[in-house]
Amino acid sequence: MSQLIVKIREITEVIPHPNADRLEILKIDHWQTIYNKDVFKAGDQCVYFPPDTVFPEDVAEYLGILNYTSPLGKVNGIRPPGVRVRAIRLRSEESFGLVVTIDALDNVIQTFPKDEDSDEPPEILEVGSDVAALFGVTKYTPPEPCRDGDAAAPHPRFHAYTGIENIRNFGDILQDGEEVIITEKLHGMNARVGKIKTVDDETGDVVWEYMCGSHGVRRKEFDAKGVRSQFWSILTDPVKALLDELCNNENNVVLFGEIFGPGVQDMHYGMKDKIFRVFDLSVNMKYLGFEEKSAAFNAHGIVTVPILYRGGFSWDVVNQFSSGPTTMCEAEDAGKFKGREGVVITPVVERFDVEIGGDGRVILKSISADYLARKGGTEFQ
Repeated sequence: MSQLIVKIREITEVIPHPNADRLEILKIDHWQTIYNKDVFKAGDQCVYFPPDTVFPEDVAEYLGILNYTSPLGKVNGIRPPGVRVRAIRLRSEESFGLVVTIDALDNVIQTFPKDEDSDEPPEILEVGSDVAALFGVTKYTPPEPCRDGDAAAPHPRFHAYTGIENIRNFGDILQDGEEVIITEKLHGMNARVGKIKTVDDETGDVVWEYMCGSHGVRRKEFDAKGVRSQFWSILTDPVKALLDELCNNENNVVLFGEIFGPGVQDMHYGMKDKIFRVFDLSVNMKYLGFEEKSAAFNAHGIVTVPILYRGGFSWDVVNQFSSGPTTMCEAEDAGKFKGREGVVITPVVERFDVEIGGDGRVILKSISADYLARKGGTEFQ
């Protein structure tokens, strides 16, 4: 799950909207949003709220942005409080997130005072200051569907997948010309399967155990009714062979991928059954580089998510591949939404950067505005 980054930013460029006389395109770092004409100019400060920012409804109404947000989806029949920032196309141009004037920050602080027990706002707010807490905004977290009786005890070596940050928040991490892999980001359910070192509770002997799970929950193979978990269905013979080879009774191995198809999310990619496609592999909690993991996948005939590009990094390349039709099937078979969720960008050679935060792994995503703006979408983890 990526971070919520709400900062005071500087508008770097203002461009006339090619299809609307009363609108302008604002460039804010590596983000793009659309606003009314003649409000901002290059060099102005603003507060930028990226897609998936969740506002308290009263704050959104006070700022005049309530009509540009969406209510949160129901969880177990109940709609959580707050409204969500999305992305749209306005007259064919992409608009990501929302922007407010810097004056709105002082007004919100005065109108919606912080709790007495919370920290006081910093005395000086300047470009780069994180102001999420001052607006009371949070990050949208997709729900994970409830499944009675199928959660197993977590295991520290059967780790969850690394967080993937939005590249537009970290636009200077990848260098122009750096060799990268761009894959299509599939809209499904994150899944993991591993072979992990454990200890038998009764004998104390070391046991190498297969484990399966969703992004955040390890799953039992069968629930209380004897129904096998869909996450265990990905433990096929080729996957077992890969895990066995890399484990060799020495190493903890975790394979990561996506389950998609009918009944998983609102995008089924023309599939008749649920499908699993892999995208990453770790050995002893260290992710393998592209060449090494590709060789392992190929050796066992394991299919990966679509690779769209390998070559030098540039923003033109990112923008080229972020949108467009899915490559998983013909457009007419894709379903109601025929486009891409977005792409994932990784260096060919694994590396880390402290600026990203978290575990610092350099792996970034770019999400399509068309995907974020689609109607009736589902977004479970």
